[in-house]
Amino acid sequence: MAAPVVVSSPVPAPVIRPRILLLDDDPALRKLLCKLLNKEGYEVREASDYDAALAELRGTKMDLVVVNLNAAEDGEKAVRALRRAYAELTMVVWSEAAGLGEGSENLLILPRPSRPITVVSVIAQSLGAAARAGSCQLPA
Repeated sequence: MAAPVVVSSPVPAPVIRPRILLLDDDPALRKLLCKLLNKEGYEVREASDYDAALAELRGTKMDLVVVNLNAAEDGEKAVRALRRAYAELTMVVWSEAAGLGEGSENLLILPRPSRPITVVSVIAQSLGAAARAGSCQLPA
């Protein structure tokens, strides 16, 4: 009697969802942006202040941090401290002030968007640039 033939299908690779940390003290805006970003396939963590953002960064590798500079308590101080502690991390900062100076390869400073969907578009572009620079990996 011949041995039975066992056909197994390959185990699919886990889906890599880019991780985004959203730092903003407005819970309604965070909820809306999280919903939009999750719908686009991103894993989003929220922080309402600098201390919560640090706790999230200590616990999970993030691909991008998005900060509303004007809404976050001590926003400028938080961005500077996050940049010192996580220099390789790509950040998008929404700001109506120019206190941070010029952006850099992994720091994008933009005016506050008037529509939340604009945030999603800029995040997608920023993650694409970070992936090309090798600082994060996006799904194929």
